[in-house]
Amino acid sequence: MLEEALDCAAAESRARMIAAGDRAEPGRVLEAMVASYLSDRHVEQPEAGCSLAALGSETARQPPGLRRITTRQVAGFTGLVADQLPGGNTPGNRDRALAIVAGLVGALTLARVVDDPALSRAIRQAVSRSATGEASRAAEPADPGAGRTDAAAAGLPAARPVRRRPPPPANLARGAWPRAGVRP
Repeated sequence: MLEEALDCAAAESRARMIAAGDRAEPGRVLEAMVASYLSDRHVEQPEAGCSLAALGSETARQPPGLRRITTRQVAGFTGLVADQLPGGNTPGNRDRALAIVAGLVGALTLARVVDDPALSRAIRQAVSRSATGEASRAAEPADPGAGRTDAAAAGLPAARPVRRRPPPPANLARGAWPRAGVRP
């Protein structure tokens, strides 16, 4: 029964992607599919969206039947994306399509788990630009803060540099560092 539900959800998700592409202008099908997949609506309604992003790592612990359905879903999604690339679904486009699918699913997953709407949007915008090839031809924004996807733009504190502990001296056995936090 769970296998049938997952198969049905995968078919519905694929139908939504195809419908988004059908509504697009010629030559802009991939952009329309990416925009639909990374939309606010899709983020806010995980129960009605892509089961890959909704179930993610949980699927790895499921029975083989469910994993087979997920494998078919990934292959189908990848083929659908590859069909939209220049030249169509060719071996040369397969890697790019896999990267796009992985980026889309990952972006949707992250966009759903963060509690900051600006960061959620920034994640999706960055992956959208990357997936559609806009990242390489994006112009500098007129507003220096516009389009930024770093921590400051999302209102997060800047990351602190990682301080690495030096290796222990050769004459000290492993685990012999003083417990008071003072190093020799």
